Amino acid sequence: GVTAIQLDIKRPYITLAVVEQALARARAGRQHILEQMVLQTGLDKPRMPPKACLPIARRFVVPPLVLRGLRAGGRDLRERIQIATGAEFDVIDDDALRVWAPTLEQVNAALRELFPSQSGLADH
Repeated sequence: GVTAIQLDIKRPYITLAVVEQALARARAGRQHILEQMVLQTGLDKPRMPPKACLPIARRFVVPPLVLRGLRAGGRDLRERIQIATGAEFDVIDDDALRVWAPTLEQVNAALRELFPSQSGLADH
């Protein structure tokens, strides 16, 4: 992905035009694969309702200062949340938190444990 391109750009013999061409070809390839998947399966959108065995996952935008606190809590915080709610969480990106569990109720319980003073977070 991006890391490989960043390394390649540092090489003087790889021009920006070559990188742009590679990205365009990769995008076209991904689009072709997705089109073939739709043709082969007939599915142009996810099946509804999702299977009952799939976990519920939600992504929430959280202020960076709060995320630093979650990271600092480490394994003890993760274990406490998992034991209390059955849900797990992970910090993703610089502004987001992903929470997943077997049910939506467990996701919401984990959020209440993580953010007892918050009335709501931006779900994305």
